[in-house]
Amino acid sequence: MEPEARFTAIGAILLLLLAAAAAATVWLTRGGPRSEYRYYTIYFERQSLHGLQLGGDVEMRGVQVGRVERFSIARDNIKRVQVTIRVNARTPVGTNTVAVVSRKILTSVARIDLVTTGDPGPELAQAPAGERYPVIAEGQSEFEQIADVVNRVAVTGTSVLESVDELLSEENRAALVETLASVRSMADSVRKTAAAAEK
Repeated sequence: MEPEARFTAIGAILLLLLAAAAAATVWLTRGGPRSEYRYYTIYFERQSLHGLQLGGDVEMRGVQVGRVERFSIARDNIKRVQVTIRVNARTPVGTNTVAVVSRKILTSVARIDLVTTGDPGPELAQAPAGERYPVIAEGQSEFEQIADVVNRVAVTGTSVLESVDELLSEENRAALVETLASVRSMADSVRKTAAAAEK
């Protein structure tokens, strides 16, 4: 009987230790280090996420403030990628903060930059209906802005070339030659009239 009582006591102590470890784990995940972070969702539709990895950096003004937790492509719209990020709770993420994708030139490893234009707006803390976390809007990267400018210049250049081509069409060239001939003829007439008036 004595060995059985000893084993029972050891088993009870082990169970108590396991229960205490489980309680400590729950406490730490709810009130401990996890509370130092906030989670946000970003939906990327216009920007390529090439080079973005799980655990990738999230930066604000060049300072690492978090990391990428997960991402998934929407079933109903394959151009829409849902990205969940974890950010230090002291990071000033406001309602006017947007997310853009940046890449390191040599490695092509992507990161997410949180950009706030102007003064920080009210804190982004409310999750929209149907969302688990607050949603940061997708911004426009510098690369996209440059691409847009180049595209606009290309469209304008094409339109100018078309206009010049239209101006130099055979009919327009003939009309221009005819107009120049008329102007020359009129100038000759004016000169002759002026010469006759002097006599």
